[in-house]
Amino acid sequence: MKDVVKSTTFFNEIGFHGENVGNERAQLVIGSTTILLFLDATFEKFTGAKTADTSHSAEVIFSIGADSREEVDVFIEKVELAGGTIFGKPGEIDGWM
Repeated sequence: MKDVVKSTTFFNEIGFHGENVGNERAQLVIGSTTILLFLDATFEKFTGAKTADTSHSAEVIFSIGADSREEVDVFIEKVELAGGTIFGKPGEIDGWM
């Protein structure tokens, strides 16, 4: 992550609860799961590894449940309005995903 405030704002705009935890990380709550988002330098110091260049590779994937196709479409719209990029439009495979 490059910017704690910008990342926290993005996740709040798409419907999750996020808050800044100091200058180097943010806490994101999705349902009963808490995820910490670290600045790149903090992540690298903590893990001893370089962060992935996400313009050329994947770093993480999350699955978020939805009750209908319409709910998925609304969520995708929120992501785009909040400045997110959709790399692959949602589709169904074997009746789900």
